[in-house]
Amino acid sequence: MDYVEAVLEKEISLRCTTDALKQQLLSLGAIAKEQDVFSLSYGSKDELALALTKLQKLQVPFVGAGPGWHPAAVFTHLRDNGLVQNGIKTISWYGPNQPFFGEA
Repeated sequence: MDYVEAVLEKEISLRCTTDALKQQLLSLGAIAKEQDVFSLSYGSKDELALALTKLQKLQVPFVGAGPGWHPAAVFTHLRDNGLVQNGIKTISWYGPNQPFFGEA
């Protein structure tokens, strides 16, 4: 399963199991941290907005629930401030191995 797992202070954490998406992430400058875990660094709010827009274009779902600022909330905040546009796919879970998808 592929999704934006977290937006941290200077990096975006992604879970990725699809080989084609792994190659696309690497071409964006992402680094493989563990098996199926990638990190995409950014240095400013503008760079974060650009990176999230690239992930949006790849149609990678953003975690849309959970404690704190989950990735969909970060994207929505940036959209409210005019730094990103349009919507994103979201992913949350009913329970273990029971994802559900939405939009934000």
